[in-house]
This record gives sequence, C-alpha cells and structure tokens, in this order.
Amino acid sequence: MENKRDIIKMFVNNESISEKRTLKGSNLIAYYISGTQKRVLKNYSTIIALVDVNKNYNKIIINKTHYSQTTSRNQNLLRFYATQSGCEVEEIEEREIYQRLED
Repeated sequence: MENKRDIIKMFVNNESISEKRTLKGSNLIAYYISGTQKRVLKNYSTIIALVDVNKNYNKIIINKTHYSQTTSRNQNLLRFYATQSGCEVEEIEEREIYQRLED
C-alpha cells in the first residue's frame, strides 16, 4: 500500500497505473475506468481528479468542491504535483466531473 503523496504523484505522472493496475492507499484509489482512456483519483467514494487521455493527456481536472480538510489537502497536493510536472490544471465542480465521465 502506497502513501497518499506517492499515489497522487503517480496519478499525476501516470506512473505505475494502467488498465490492469490500480493504486491504493488508505483513503485514496487511482485507476483507469474500464474500457476508456480516463483515469480517476478517488478519496473514499468521491472522484477528486480526472484525466481524459484521449482529449488531453497532460491536463488534470480537479474537483474543486470542498468536502473536508483531508480532501482539501489531497486537492492541494494534486495542484502542487500537477504544476511541478508541467501539467495543465482545470478546476470544476463535482457534477461536471461526472458529466465528463459520460463524454
């Protein structure tokens, strides 16, 4: 089991994650949605980040909805690692994340 910083960094950099390999650690899970080129990062059952590889491999879409201090820390780590890696960051509301999953 990885620590949350490692999971977030690997999610942003698409390291050690594939359609067959999921990243897990305490309250975080990162995986590809089966049959798509979309990868998500969940905090418990809430999607806090999405990457749609088909549309823009280098764009991290972050759920900007506030839930808790823990989720806020994870969202801040996503922003930090995305910026550090040169990724584009887009922040949207939770409902928009789920709409993009359907696209």
